Amino acid sequence: MPLVPLPALSSDDHLEPDSPNEASSEAQAQTAIDDLAHLLARIAGLRRAVAWDAESFELPDLHEASALVQKCQPMDPPSLPVSQQALDALAAWAALHGVRFAPGLRLLATPKGASVKATAPIARGATLVEVPLSAMLRNGDVFADPILGPWLQEAPLFGPGNLMLWLLRARYVNEATNTWAPYVAALPGEVAGTALSWPRSPGSHLVAANMGRSFLAGVLQLYCIAHHRLRLTEPAKRPLPLEAFTLQRWLWAGAILSSRQTAVPDELALVPLWDLLDHDETLGAESTFLEGNSLRAVAGMNYTAGEAVRMFYGRRTPTERWVYAGFVVPGPPDGERAKLAFPLPKDAPLRRDKLVWLLADPERAIEVTVAHGDVSEALKRARWYALDADELDRLGIASVADVWREELQLSVSGEARARGMLADWLAFRAGPVGALDIIDTFSPEHEHMLRAAHAHYSAIQRSCEASG
Repeated sequence: MPLVPLPALSSDDHLEPDSPNEASSEAQAQTAIDDLAHLLARIAGLRRAVAWDAESFELPDLHEASALVQKCQPMDPPSLPVSQQALDALAAWAALHGVRFAPGLRLLATPKGASVKATAPIARGATLVEVPLSAMLRNGDVFADPILGPWLQEAPLFGPGNLMLWLLRARYVNEATNTWAPYVAALPGEVAGTALSWPRSPGSHLVAANMGRSFLAGVLQLYCIAHHRLRLTEPAKRPLPLEAFTLQRWLWAGAILSSRQTAVPDELALVPLWDLLDHDETLGAESTFLEGNSLRAVAGMNYTAGEAVRMFYGRRTPTERWVYAGFVVPGPPDGERAKLAFPLPKDAPLRRDKLVWLLADPERAIEVTVAHGDVSEALKRARWYALDADELDRLGIASVADVWREELQLSVSGEARARGMLADWLAFRAGPVGALDIIDTFSPEHEHMLRAAHAHYSAIQRSCEASG
């Protein structure tokens, strides 16, 4: 989720609280939100700056800033597990909206949440659930809301913000009256495990940390933007009361969306009942597909009575599942790719010329993708960073901008300079991982992910050292 500049607050923007008694608590909360917005603005600036030093490479820790905002706002009590009554109501609602559910399946409430189990044998290839597009919650449904739609028409939130705001409003303001009320009522009140619920980063040099911080930063920025707009809206015209728009609830909406969203043509959607099926990495993509105007999941194996029914969620790396969905899949990090910032050193040759070109499109300079044990793409970037005037003249190239995507063949000294630059960069990224104490993480169940991340960076570093 990209970061964009936050709207500036002027002294005239601060509206009076709805009642004098709210002045103190609202002022404290607003100060905390403003501080969070300023922190996010600094992060956006860091991401746009090509000339990062190693010391300023890490993103600031956002957890403390977001915790301070929540401390200044009213907190909801711990939620109860989803009830069987709510799941039965969801099944009845789904049937009325054209959702086909295999007769041998039932939604069951468990202490850990909802589960879909077979009540009779189900053969491989049988349809488990089929959901028409009309029963899915999509962006267009948000804009059709008579209260929220007009407010968003003036300035839609970027990324998933529109759906998140709808979810929060439906859950905490008008749950009993909206069309999807039974679906919203059956959603869990807490979503543990995603990056939005991490109490802090699980090790600053892990592959998951950068992805998780980026995800958290984007969601927090959306909150600051939406809160700013709500404050500038007259109370009678707000789509929800300002006191209902807490960061705790916003993070809940973000976790629900990131862990349950499904791709449908040209957009993301929430798909009732479909999102209750558990994930099985072994089933393969053939178990789910779009057919006409509906999504259909078929049994990827034979099920016996009493067995939990599963589907394949789609291709994602272990890190992506951990950050966005809140669970991990045991095993090696197959297909894992890390996007890591690659700074342009202060002593890089032709640094001024490179900065002028890169800053015209900062995204070019910020990240490089590194596959497990493969540094070829990073080395290609390093050669460009190491390119100097003598190499340009030798290669007959007029401008550094002309060879950004080229496979450069540098001289011996140029190649050594590029590999040394890459080795220093990877050493900075991979070195501290080895000293990470597994106990110093937030959940023992993620130990194998931490070890996999450690192995991932170690393999990259060994590859770099071998190539040098």
